[in-house]
Amino acid sequence: MRVIYLSVPVHPEYDSEGMRWSPHLAVYYLGTIMRQQGIEVTIVDPDYIRKSNFFEGSLQEREVIKILIEGKGYDAVIFSATTLTWGIAKRFINTVKEMFPSINVIVGGVHARYLSDYIIQSTMVDIVIPGEGEKTLIKVIQNLHDKNLLKTIQGIKFKLDGEIIDTGDAEKLTIEEMKEFPLPDYDFLPKAVYNTFGVETSRGCKFSCIFCSVCHRHSWRGFDADTATKRVLEHYDNVKNLSLSGEPNIYFVDDCFTADVNRAVNILNQIHQANPYIKVTFEARVTDIIKPGVVEQIPIDMVNMIQIGVECGYNEGLKKIRKGITVEQLEECVEKLSDYDLQYTVSLSFIIGFPWETVEDIKKTVQTMSYLCGTYGVMANLNWLWLMPSDLWWIRKDYGIEVNEDVFDDPAWYADKDVFFKTHPLISVDDVNEITELVMKQQANGARFAYSAPVLR
Repeated sequence: MRVIYLSVPVHPEYDSEGMRWSPHLAVYYLGTIMRQQGIEVTIVDPDYIRKSNFFEGSLQEREVIKILIEGKGYDAVIFSATTLTWGIAKRFINTVKEMFPSINVIVGGVHARYLSDYIIQSTMVDIVIPGEGEKTLIKVIQNLHDKNLLKTIQGIKFKLDGEIIDTGDAEKLTIEEMKEFPLPDYDFLPKAVYNTFGVETSRGCKFSCIFCSVCHRHSWRGFDADTATKRVLEHYDNVKNLSLSGEPNIYFVDDCFTADVNRAVNILNQIHQANPYIKVTFEARVTDIIKPGVVEQIPIDMVNMIQIGVECGYNEGLKKIRKGITVEQLEECVEKLSDYDLQYTVSLSFIIGFPWETVEDIKKTVQTMSYLCGTYGVMANLNWLWLMPSDLWWIRKDYGIEVNEDVFDDPAWYADKDVFFKTHPLISVDDVNEITELVMKQQANGARFAYSAPVLR
């Protein structure tokens, strides 16, 4: 069997370094697993599509697809899509099926996880894999040409004689099963493009924040510290010569790296002892950092960045989004990190514009952020909410939000003025301008935070 696996980029007109700073781990990971099972795989990195003339018009678009697929004898084209890249993926999918109707098109990824029904009903996609793909994708490829056998594969949706077949939810992988899978093979990775490389040591999250698109909440699974360390060290050696600088930064893509905080600290120390030159970035929770003895055990000189999701800067908002922290705990966390000279590695993430928020609520978050940055020297990122598939998405109409799944078909939906104000019902143009002016004033006074003002067309 021969397949081509495409990871599509964010539309380049609205792209940023933050959206493309690391290769898509899942694509290379699944590609490696398929290869291990005897499937011939070609991986197309988003960097290739971004630099092609795909975005320059329909004729160029078809030419790019022709170059990629024609005469190669592929049995399937696989797409991995997030909500930010779905619009491009859908455009790509429909053009592929128009040009090569006999090729099976398979879609997975976060967006497929949440909106699989819409995808299978509204596109020319043949098969959707909403859950974890390591085992399911292999079975699909191996049985691609026998629809009756596809019916026996748990965890897929596919079209058969005009009917949509739903085989139910796939079973979640156990940590023992995950241990059996190899590290990603980067044979197809463009050299000297990326300098940060993701590595996974756990999957899922123990929490259920209302706005979050993490697929596996309340189902956290993590490698033991020894296994995780071994995989990180091997991964670092594999990507060192491919990186932009020759000294790649390792980014833990874990949905919640510190979910088992003792495990996380052990991993960091074992890596540091084995290779003191490795720099890492990881996400942490406020309530994990403030636990006694945690910060004291973190090897300071190996930390490139500690990312801490805060979101709201006031307790009522934190309660509404089910964050499980308070503003008081947040300051305790920042103060503790500062006491151990880690403040310059800390990046706090705040979100403004939740559907219930007024401009006065948003000002509370800005004030909290400004205070922490000014007092402790930490960095922060302030972003307006992009309403994406999540628990909040399913209750959006409770807040008077009238947008549906087709909104994401626009490759630049997140820059659409009408979409923005439909998903921020209590916010006006004047409110956005007021917040932007307030933030810029704080920045001018020396506050270390980045702000993504809405780019609305």
